[in-house]
Amino acid sequence: MRRLTFISLFLTLSISNLYSQEIQLKKTFFGYKFVQNNETIKMNQVYKSMKPNNQAYKLMKKAKSNNTISGIIGFVGGGMMGWPIGRSFAGEKFNWTLFGIGAGIAAISIPISGKSIKDTKKAIDIYNSSLNKTTQINHNLQLKIIANKNGIGLSVNF
Repeated sequence: MRRLTFISLFLTLSISNLYSQEIQLKKTFFGYKFVQNNETIKMNQVYKSMKPNNQAYKLMKKAKSNNTISGIIGFVGGGMMGWPIGRSFAGEKFNWTLFGIGAGIAAISIPISGKSIKDTKKAIDIYNSSLNKTTQINHNLQLKIIANKNGIGLSVNF
C-alpha cells in the first residue's frame, strides 16, 4: 500500500511539473504581469529564463529595449506636461506650448509600448511552445489500478 501511494504521488508530481515552467502574461489594471508556477515574476527573470531559447530570447531582448525606450519617452513627455501645470498652481501663466510638446512626446511612447507588449507576447508563445515540444506527455498513457491474488497494484502503460 505504501508503494502504491508513493507511485501515485510521484506520477502526479511528475506530470504537474512538466507544464509548470510555462510563462503567462496577464493583464492587470496598471499594465501586465508575468506569472510562472502561480507566482508573479519580474521582466528580468523572464528575460533570463528565455536565454536557452535563442529565438524567444532575441525577441524578448527587443521587447525589453522597446519597453525601456517607451518608459523614458513617456517620463520626459509627462514631465513636460506636468511642469506647466505645477507652475500654473504657483500663479504663473499656463505654458500651452510646453504642455503640447510634452503631450506629443508622451503620445510617441504609446505605439512603442504597444510594440513592446506585442513582442513580449510573441516571445512568451515561442518559449512556451518550445517547452511543450520537449516535455509533452504521450497521449496514450494508461493508468490502471489492478487487483489479483497477490494484492492491489498500479499499472502504467505508454
